[in-house]
Amino acid sequence: VGIENYRPVIVLMTVAYLAAIYFICGSKKFAYCVISLLISVLMLTNVLYNRYFHMFFSLDTISQAGKLREVGGIALDLLKPPDMLLFIDIILIIIIMAAFKNPEQFQNLDKEWISPVSKTSILLLMAGSLLFFAANPLDSKLVTALSHQEIFSWYFSDSLYRSGSETGHTAEAEEMEIETAGENQLSDKGYLHGTAYGRNLIVIQIEAFQNFLINAEYNGQEVTPNLNRLVAGESIYFSNYYQQLGKGNTSDAEFVTNNSLYPVIFGPVYELYQNNRFYGLPWVLRENGYQTMVLHGYKKSFWNRENAYPGQGFDKFIGEEDLVIDEKIGLGLSDKSFFRQSLDYLKEMEQPFYSFIITLSSHVPYKIPETHQKLELLPEDKNTLFGDYLQAACYTDEAIGEFLDDLNNLGLYDNSMIVLYGDHFGIDCRNDAAERVKAFLGHDYTYNEMLNIPLIIHLPGSGIHETVDTTGGQVDFMPTVLNLLGIPGDHLVMFGQDLLQAKSGFAASQTYMLKGSFIDDNIVFEMARTGVFEDSKAWDKKTGEPVSLDSCREGYKRAVMEITKCTNLLEKNLLKDMQLSGGTASADAKGHVPDLPQADDEMLLHHETVIDITMLTDIADDPDILDSFFDKGFRLYLTELETEGPESVTVPGGYSFDMLSAWLTSHPDSLLVLPVNDGDISILKLLNKLYPDICPQIVPKIKNLSDYVTVEYQGFRRIILDLSALPGIDTDKLSVFLDRNTISGAVLSEEQAEDMQLSGMLELRKIAVLKVE
Repeated sequence: VGIENYRPVIVLMTVAYLAAIYFICGSKKFAYCVISLLISVLMLTNVLYNRYFHMFFSLDTISQAGKLREVGGIALDLLKPPDMLLFIDIILIIIIMAAFKNPEQFQNLDKEWISPVSKTSILLLMAGSLLFFAANPLDSKLVTALSHQEIFSWYFSDSLYRSGSETGHTAEAEEMEIETAGENQLSDKGYLHGTAYGRNLIVIQIEAFQNFLINAEYNGQEVTPNLNRLVAGESIYFSNYYQQLGKGNTSDAEFVTNNSLYPVIFGPVYELYQNNRFYGLPWVLRENGYQTMVLHGYKKSFWNRENAYPGQGFDKFIGEEDLVIDEKIGLGLSDKSFFRQSLDYLKEMEQPFYSFIITLSSHVPYKIPETHQKLELLPEDKNTLFGDYLQAACYTDEAIGEFLDDLNNLGLYDNSMIVLYGDHFGIDCRNDAAERVKAFLGHDYTYNEMLNIPLIIHLPGSGIHETVDTTGGQVDFMPTVLNLLGIPGDHLVMFGQDLLQAKSGFAASQTYMLKGSFIDDNIVFEMARTGVFEDSKAWDKKTGEPVSLDSCREGYKRAVMEITKCTNLLEKNLLKDMQLSGGTASADAKGHVPDLPQADDEMLLHHETVIDITMLTDIADDPDILDSFFDKGFRLYLTELETEGPESVTVPGGYSFDMLSAWLTSHPDSLLVLPVNDGDISILKLLNKLYPDICPQIVPKIKNLSDYVTVEYQGFRRIILDLSALPGIDTDKLSVFLDRNTISGAVLSEEQAEDMQLSGMLELRKIAVLKVE
């Protein structure tokens, strides 16, 4: 499975490596059986993984074993009887051992002719061959093909790649990525620019939803009547829109959509880069006055969503724990119940808002209760993957229709832009059900059909009705939506393009079709699994006829470059610097907002008292009051701040912040503590703009854990956590938070101060315990 070329050679190589291990183990046959069992399990896992993802999994992916439930128990469906042959060597050894009356006789068979020197020679030969295949010093296409398909060579090369390049790529690749970031931004705004200005943005990511379902009829029945009505009405329908996942499946679809960045192939972005700095759609909309929320009817911890979403820019996350599980379908809450309960949260949001809604019921294995099944299936399609998939799609479509009606009844429909798209495919083109899909479609079911998902942008009352045939992918979502909202994106790092203006389309792929593969307006190019360009396939998108590989070379290079570039940006955490510098960053950039020069990081440990100067009105007439505190050894001062217009900051005590700013400048070893209330960072943003020189002396004090990312994103590295505002906080949750984030000081209540466990937790991490006077 997964071997395209040189199968006899690859089988011989694997047998040779197994034989080498056998001889190295010598008389320790039990040790060999254990090693062989582990290898056989690895092989079987790869077989199943390849049948689903169309590739071998990397060593990094092994850590994602806990996500197997994401494929809904489909592993058993992928298993085939011949797969058990992978364990044949162990079975044979056990049979042979059983045939010997004296087990020691079998154990001693090779003692006489396999000397320690022989074992060492075999080990060196094995290691040398693996190094040869990994390094490929002759740049041989045959060696490349073998090392990409033979399991021992693959994992040896993979381990060298990951351990030898934690940053992912060479300096040459880094330089290429840095220079070309942001090159796809278009200056022309287009005639639809600002069409949805000021509207709420409601995005619905539909689970496992493919484009062939749109306007499809099955046995005289519409499969998706509600979505069909949207497409036929005031909507922009993108007919050639493609998924662009990494190894995070649904979560990667979210990430790509909201950030216009490619995911990585060695794990979910939400887990690998949780602490990176991003500036995607939620952040941009927040800065333009939007409230942001994500809603999903499954566990918050799955795909690490609860920890990743604050960094993505979402104000709030509503998950399974916040909802009533009154009706369960598949993995979790039914879509109909989920949509109904989501309305309660949407109507409480301040407008304009951005709500990102993730459905669940159309998840594999697509088992919808009979009471919710609407389609009359043909006998041959009942209890089949194809028939179940159609029923699941029909159910979710009905749930969406009811949700849109409810939005209208609540008065949220007309002033919203409602966007719907599929996260990824539902039926694999290499699955047994693919033949039934082919018959249903009336043409071949290949990768370009399998990876094709719908994108529908519905604009009630706009009078706009268009179908866009330009090829695009999920990286194109953000620039397209921003243009419709009338929000500039010139300063952003986006790998996609606005599909409403694009002169030509392009969608790069790295899963199912391997890295280097792409789909454009005319061609589908599938990179060979041997890793050799000349072994690849390409065909005309409309006719299916083969096309010359030479015509695909530039597209192949572009696909590799874009994904490699983005992987490096994620590994290096370069995104923020690139945005601030207009799309470029130095190779040693840290990826945050520029680090503000910091005073002594130990200062808070040496000065535990914070003087509250908020209401000291005498300071306005006598600044020497601050000097008197300073002379007594106090270095930490606290005050609230207010704004008078967009360019003015004042202190409640009645004096201008200019005076306080001047005093801080003349006392560089003093710090000003500013409370952050309910996540409101408007004062911090204004200080960054009007008083950048003293910002290193500003210490925000937050009352909620969720405010940390928002504050740190503004460039403030020294942050105080007011635990007195969080009585009864779970210590395990706090411990995880403190391990992941840098907190300089904490304010405790009297009761918390007596909590030895809490005090020890702070002392261990060198977090200053402060008191406000």
